[in-house]
Amino acid sequence: MLHRGYDIWITDDEGRRMPEYKMEVEGHNGKTVACYIPSESGKRFAIHWKDYNGLHTSSMSMVVDGTHRVGNVCRPNDHGHRIGIRTDHAEVYHPFQFAALRTTDDDSALLETKAHALEKLGTIEVNVTRVHSHVRRAAFRPQAFSGVGAVHERSKKLGAHCVT
Repeated sequence: MLHRGYDIWITDDEGRRMPEYKMEVEGHNGKTVACYIPSESGKRFAIHWKDYNGLHTSSMSMVVDGTHRVGNVCRPNDHGHRIGIRTDHAEVYHPFQFAALRTTDDDSALLETKAHALEKLGTIEVNVTRVHSHVRRAAFRPQAFSGVGAVHERSKKLGAHCVT
């Protein structure tokens, strides 16, 4: 999706750009854009970006399934991609992969799952924010990545996928 000088797209595990469907501007300020992409359980994907503005250094903050947050810096007129979440070492990634949403009929799962978390299941968000170019890099901190647990069958989206 190309919006306000930033191009954000998802590629499949073979590096092909995935088609985007029903792209539309959301919200009252025109800063948010959304679309749908096809997903298939077991397929890996990567998130890509390109800055065509050339004016500012930006933070590319990605949120997967509403819970897993990762980020990168993008210099003016630069591009980049993210293939997953760094876990144990700075160079070891847990790759992004589509997975079928597991469901359960256990009623305790209804109480454990927060409503706002359910709204974000199956979503990939990329937030672009201007940052100062002289910001120092933070030390690497490993992240846990356990994926999405089982969701009560009455609260899932029809045909939803998540990331594992």
